[in-house]
Amino acid sequence: MFTRSSLSKPVAAVKGTSPVRASTPTSNLSLEDQLQMERSAREQAEEKVVSMSTELEELSQSLFEEANAMVKAEREKCARLEARLQLMESREEDKRKRLTELEKAIARITRVRSVLENKNVANVTNGGL
Repeated sequence: MFTRSSLSKPVAAVKGTSPVRASTPTSNLSLEDQLQMERSAREQAEEKVVSMSTELEELSQSLFEEANAMVKAEREKCARLEARLQLMESREEDKRKRLTELEKAIARITRVRSVLENKNVANVTNGGL
């Protein structure tokens, strides 16, 4: 697994590979010309390594920024859901309290109705006095 610090290290040249060289036969060239060609090829290769390292660093930075943005979005979503859950739980508690109060009121009404019915029955049996 790559970490940001490991990705920012310079890229080492791969063993057994060489930069693209001119197709001019080197036997006809002087040693100085061959040396100059080798230096030019090396400079091109080093520039390519620097360019690729820079691109890799930029891509890594972009990747980390995108990952951080995703994490932030998920945390915000989670916070919104937590707030919504608390609101729902609060509403549920309020509804339970109201239900309990309604059940108590119904019980009182039932008792009053029972008392009134008992008085009516007593009045009817006593001759309406």
